[in-house]
Amino acid sequence: MTSLYSVETRINTILNSLGCAITNFAAIANRLSASRVSAALTGVSDFGPADGEYHLQVAQAMKSLADEYPVPIDWKQVSRVRSALDARRVTSRPTPFAVVYVNGQLFQRLVNGEPEFTTSYSDCAAFTDPLLATAAAKILDGMGQTGLRVITITNQLRSEESLAKTLQDAGFAGEA
Repeated sequence: MTSLYSVETRINTILNSLGCAITNFAAIANRLSASRVSAALTGVSDFGPADGEYHLQVAQAMKSLADEYPVPIDWKQVSRVRSALDARRVTSRPTPFAVVYVNGQLFQRLVNGEPEFTTSYSDCAAFTDPLLATAAAKILDGMGQTGLRVITITNQLRSEESLAKTLQDAGFAGEA
């Protein structure tokens, strides 16, 4: 039995407000079988934590889509709905990242102790934290590089996994 604030109850509330059948929701979510999703949403067998969170995010994305475009959505059009949700995910807001400029070129990484450079925001070292980029610039300064600047970029898309979270991610082996 699902509780008042359970993931399953929250998903059911969203689906009811959208007029979306559980079978259509299961096909849109495309993670578990329709019978497994139905069992979770009817209180027979709750989702596990990861599956519950995933399905809640899908339901919330569907609700956001419906709220943004106040026209009736045919949830039976599974592939079209999935495409619309995927497109919204791709065009999400860029994650800010910091870069290090060295004499007008973007620092890419250290290879065998030597810096490599690029002119592309998609190839350069993109640091999650500006202080981390500043630390990288200080190390590069100590290596004799000149014309160093750290800038935060807010209008370029970079995948989360491509962002450097440590100096080692950019080739600074053993640096603090």
